[in-house]
Amino acid sequence: FISWFKEQLYRGRPYNPVTISGYAGRIESACYDPAFEAIEPKNLFEVLDYHEFMEIRKQIMACPGFEAFDAKSHRGFTAALNKYADFLLRDRP
Repeated sequence: FISWFKEQLYRGRPYNPVTISGYAGRIESACYDPAFEAIEPKNLFEVLDYHEFMEIRKQIMACPGFEAFDAKSHRGFTAALNKYADFLLRDRP
């Protein structure tokens, strides 16, 4: 994911390494937060199937603590989820 993300452009320029690191950290560790204690797997990088990921994403976004958790990062968690979904779609025609 990180290697792929480094190759992506935003408004014609590479993403800032801090953004890449922040997104990766959220994907890797968010489900350890008490707001998402019922969600498995804890590390979303374990999910490699797009459809499976989208089902888990729905569960995450339905959690009562999702909005507050996402607001702490100025909607960075939602952005990270979206970027990971893009990554999972990378090889599709």
